[in-house]
Amino acid sequence: MVKKFHQHITSHFTGDDKKFQYDIEIEPTLLQYVSEETREIMEYNELIINIKYDDIKKMFDTLIDRIIRLIHIQLLNNKENCSAIFLTGDFCVNKYLQNRIKEEFSHQVNNISVPVHPEAVISRGAVIYGLSIISSKVLKYTYGIQYNRRSGDDITHNEKNCKFKTLVERGTKITPEQTFSFNFKPESNQARGSFAIYYTRKYNIEYCDELGTKLLGILNIDLLDSVHLDNGSINFELTFGQYEIIASARNENGQEHMTTFCYPADDDF
Repeated sequence: MVKKFHQHITSHFTGDDKKFQYDIEIEPTLLQYVSEETREIMEYNELIINIKYDDIKKMFDTLIDRIIRLIHIQLLNNKENCSAIFLTGDFCVNKYLQNRIKEEFSHQVNNISVPVHPEAVISRGAVIYGLSIISSKVLKYTYGIQYNRRSGDDITHNEKNCKFKTLVERGTKITPEQTFSFNFKPESNQARGSFAIYYTRKYNIEYCDELGTKLLGILNIDLLDSVHLDNGSINFELTFGQYEIIASARNENGQEHMTTFCYPADDDF
């Protein structure tokens, strides 16, 4: 009931329509908590409470006045001119709030705006703050790759190219944006290639099809530039970013291929 009331007035109350009102339908079970006199009045009104414009405006003004005071203090404490104010959170979608703040601060701040997804900004900010105080983490998985080639006895297993190349082992302590890499030379007649990135809880793994090994994703690359280079090689990197794992491959000409993957559910920063 309260949530529905909050959602409706937040979305629709602008402060301009003096006829704006809202009817709250009271649950019959709540009658046991009121006096006999109040109960009779509520029953007479068919359990409907009509909230008129002035009462709704008072609810908004009490909160908005406090928000405005806090912004004034923040601007006062600011040593430089404030270039922008971004309104965030569920409440900032309300037009009355937006208009009050613009009327109060537009002469001091040129840009007062609302992000596309204001309700998500607070959550994202909390995540960023949390990440800022995390200096390291311990990996719960071993990460490695399978590099697909057309031939090579050293990487075949049951007639499949599935040799596992370990990049970083489970239990390794890492920091955000830390990178693990290896360098290799493609075959001279190879025009394309791909890196399949796998993860597993095992410490020692030889093949990608071993039990418990899961595919994280695949990076496809174009090798035409590399095969024309004398002693041309490819450098593959796996970077553990704050929000995602980044796989990239770069040749000696600077040509780069990159893609990103989500962390396994229990191994992100």
